[in-house]
Amino acid sequence: MANDVENQLVRYFGWIEKQSGGVLHRDPDQPAVSDVPAASLDDAQQLAALELQFHATGAVPRRNTRRRIVAFATVAVVGLVAGIVIRGTFDDLRARTVELPTPPAAPISQAPPISPTPSLQPPLAPTVVEPIFEVRADSQFAPSSSDFAVFSSDGSTILAAMSGMIIRLGSDDGATATGSPTILGPPEFSRVVQISPDGSRAFALGQLHDTSTGGVTALAEPDVRAGFSPDGLRIVVPTDSPRGEGRATIFDTSTGEPIIVLQSDDFAIAWAIYSPDGSRIMTQGEAGITRIWDATTGEQIIELDDSDSLSSFNPDGTTVLSVGPSGRVRTRSATTGELGAFDHQFDPVGDTRAWFSSDGDTIAIWYRPAAGDGNATIELWSARTGDRLGLIPAVSSGVTLTEASFSADGDRMVTVAPDGSGEIWRIATSAKLATLMPVTEGLLSVAFSPDGHRVVGLGNQGTIRMWEAP
Repeated sequence: MANDVENQLVRYFGWIEKQSGGVLHRDPDQPAVSDVPAASLDDAQQLAALELQFHATGAVPRRNTRRRIVAFATVAVVGLVAGIVIRGTFDDLRARTVELPTPPAAPISQAPPISPTPSLQPPLAPTVVEPIFEVRADSQFAPSSSDFAVFSSDGSTILAAMSGMIIRLGSDDGATATGSPTILGPPEFSRVVQISPDGSRAFALGQLHDTSTGGVTALAEPDVRAGFSPDGLRIVVPTDSPRGEGRATIFDTSTGEPIIVLQSDDFAIAWAIYSPDGSRIMTQGEAGITRIWDATTGEQIIELDDSDSLSSFNPDGTTVLSVGPSGRVRTRSATTGELGAFDHQFDPVGDTRAWFSSDGDTIAIWYRPAAGDGNATIELWSARTGDRLGLIPAVSSGVTLTEASFSADGDRMVTVAPDGSGEIWRIATSAKLATLMPVTEGLLSVAFSPDGHRVVGLGNQGTIRMWEAP
């Protein structure tokens, strides 16, 4: 035990000798220690404790031990005092530096103006967009208010149903039509026209037309509203029943042969459509009863016993949007009939129509009052929460919305203004993004391309135009 204590003392003495340049005596038998930490008051106290422990063991100290301890303690105390003095000096200098006054900055003669924050900036003015191309159809085919132009499902072709004919235009080069127009019927005859998503077939006057060959297959009576399946391979058409019962038939569009018959106890079925995903079919009888059917089996899923009309599906076919004669617009489950999140009463006097946006998140309510300036308004609502999102204040009352009025991502919609020009709107903010020019003739219809990059419009003088969509 005594030897251990003595060895610790010797290590400290070796460090003191090193600091004093060899003035202190060091036993030649003990090597100098260079890695002892700097001296401090704590070191001196520890050294004193070691000396007491050394004497307590009864060991005999080496020569000059007491003198070494005193010298070590002196060095430690001097170092501590010096550190305190130096620290005080630096603190005083720092305090004086902070108290010095800062000289004023030199004035800047050409400082740039500060821009307002984005929240204070006025909304950007809508872009004026000129058409990429325009082509006018033969003047002998005067368009009517029910005529329209749309893109094919792949966006490669523009299809214009106009006054008894179908015109196919290459959307990349609209200078000439591709092939001869398909004549659907006499221009003066009132008709309802549907075009298959790929543009290969059209339905009008109760007949199925092949838009490439001009072939015609009679399916039903004139002026019934039919619906193509999303892939264009089938069409559902209201057909007469020999027993006077309501009936709709699903036909193969390539052969014209019937596949499935949807039989109901309605006196007659007024119209039939497919859901966008092709899984369901909706029919409505003249008595106002709406039915949902399985498009594969032909089995009835549910009957919505009310007088609502102008119904449509959301994109996945799970929800039905309908407009009642009293102006009530609501959503319901296409499986159970349960009321959805949207149920609002609009003005019963006037014309009210409703559509889902392409993504199903927004409901657009088109309303034309019975009295006033004749213009219509469009209100935008959330289909999920039933909250009102915005308002498009004035649109042409002669042009209503269609599914093609919305971009595929549901972010924008295109309308026709009272002056006949096309307008593109941001749905989330109800901000006008662009005006489609020129306004040399009023537009009868406008529609987005499947990718949302372009818009096609049909004018009331038969001009077909296409614009880049911002």
